[in-house]
Amino acid sequence: MYFLTVFKGDTPILERVSFTDFSAAVSACGNYYEPKTPGAALEFTTIVVRNTFMRAHAELLRTEDLPEKIEASSPRRWKATKDGNAFNFSHSYKFLIASKAGLDEIDSQENE
Repeated sequence: MYFLTVFKGDTPILERVSFTDFSAAVSACGNYYEPKTPGAALEFTTIVVRNTFMRAHAELLRTEDLPEKIEASSPRRWKATKDGNAFNFSHSYKFLIASKAGLDEIDSQENE
């Protein structure tokens, strides 16, 4: 099982929705953005520990959601500009797809 959580900014708007297929969970993220070009792809970072998939995450960042003090040359501003050039989206979003093992790890860290 795979569990999708979507954050709008820092607020969860979809929490731990289950999918039997990883690709279906990734595809569900597409409900929050529209590619501007056919080749635009949202890139996920995937975490695997000792041959066990834990989680994958991605972020769409809008420049207007960044603090004004962030410099134009900063990695966050560069990412926001890149995302804005590749996708249409109404808010900054974070996507987290986790396995049961990944959720257990997240829950244990939150309880520490």
